[in-house]
Amino acid sequence: MKFDITWSITAIIAVSSFLSPIVVSIINNKHQYAMRKLELNANLADKQLISLYNQKIDAYKKFVGAAGKYSLHNLSTGSAESYTTLNASLHEVMILCDSETYFLLLDFQSHIDTLTQNRVDYNSLFTKISASLNRELSSLLSQIN
Repeated sequence: MKFDITWSITAIIAVSSFLSPIVVSIINNKHQYAMRKLELNANLADKQLISLYNQKIDAYKKFVGAAGKYSLHNLSTGSAESYTTLNASLHEVMILCDSETYFLLLDFQSHIDTLTQNRVDYNSLFTKISASLNRELSSLLSQIN
């Protein structure tokens, strides 16, 4: 019995032409799955950064408003309500800020009572804190974009 190589080659080509699209399809599906998973993770990270940005900006606005109100009330007449509002918003900002701003806020907190007679020192320290908060928000916004 003679073995004909042409039939063997024809059979191999026929089988490979049938299996090749299946293998390519499996590889493409795995690749698309991996790419979609990366895309979803990136979207989740972006959403988390946007949420953090929104939380920070809300807390910072509340702090700035409370500090302004405290400056107006406490430096002239003194107000326990403005002090407690400022202190609460200060601690909320401390939870969200970075270490550089945190130490400025600690300094601010320790000077709140001693700066009550000196509006210039109060405003100077408050301006440094505002600049640091702005730096944080700008940094976070650049990560989002």
